[in-house]
Formats: sequence, structure tokens, C-alpha cells
Amino acid sequence: MDNFMNPQKLHKGLQEPDKPWSFIESALIARHAPEVGPHPMKMKCPSCAKQITSHIDTETYSKTHFCAAALIMTIVCCPLSCLVYLIDTWKRKHHYCPECKMYLGTYSG
Repeated sequence: MDNFMNPQKLHKGLQEPDKPWSFIESALIARHAPEVGPHPMKMKCPSCAKQITSHIDTETYSKTHFCAAALIMTIVCCPLSCLVYLIDTWKRKHHYCPECKMYLGTYSG
């Protein structure tokens, strides 16, 4: 049970056993995501450092569903409510690097 609270004793091969455990040693480094827009963007990938044009995957989300529901509520536009799911404007755009497949950011419009 003594090893439960001290990760240093669990992994003796990785670090010195007498060295006290520190939060700073185990902290993660955060990266700032680049600003992305609705169209593929030319940029330098923060992961592979290559000049790329981002790849976009689209996804429907609450704004898409809300717009479709609003059109269904009105009798005049009811047949047009399906068009909301076909129009790219009402979808989120997730940008990825085509080389290393790293997620770069999301544009919600």
C-alpha cells in the first residue's frame, strides 16, 4: 500500500527512487490550436512541421438540428427541412493534417 501514493517507487527504472515526486515533472504541455475557418487552409502543421492544406470532415450538430426543427414547425417550409442536412453551412468543420492526421481545430460557423 506504500507504493500506491508514490509513483516513484512503482517505476524505479525510470527515475531515482530517493527523489521526491513533483507535480511539475508530470504536467502536460498544452499547445495553442490555430484559428481555422470554413474552408481548407494552407498552414504549417504544428505536429509534423510540413506546409499543408488542411483536410476537412463535416459533422451535423445542435445548430443543424435546431434549424431543421424550426423549419418543420412551420407548415410552409416543412418539405425543405431535409435540405438543412445537405447544406454545408449548417455543419461543423473539423480540420486535420493530411500528412500526420493530427486534429488542428474546429469551425462552427
